[in-house]
Amino acid sequence: MSDHIRIAALSAEIAQLQQEIEYWKLQEQSVAADLTRAIEVLRQYTQRGQLPDPMTQAAVNNHSVALNRVRSTIAQLWQKKGDKEREQADLQRRVRSRGY
Repeated sequence: MSDHIRIAALSAEIAQLQQEIEYWKLQEQSVAADLTRAIEVLRQYTQRGQLPDPMTQAAVNNHSVALNRVRSTIAQLWQKKGDKEREQADLQRRVRSRGY
């Protein structure tokens, strides 16, 4: 594959990764909002001196796990995007140094 074709392919991959990051950032906001709501319900139980409903406790735990997974996914996507951008920059320097 020629360097120019690889640079174009990397541009497409970088754009796709950016779209995925944006999607997962929206998911992060949604899951964080769900977690905040579940924590508020849990807080209401404790303010009344009651033991929390097991479903509420499970919701807090599940949303917390989900938020961690979403954030991990976002971090992995940022890493992949950075790798592709570095590869693309290296190829562009190589092409420029050859005068193409």
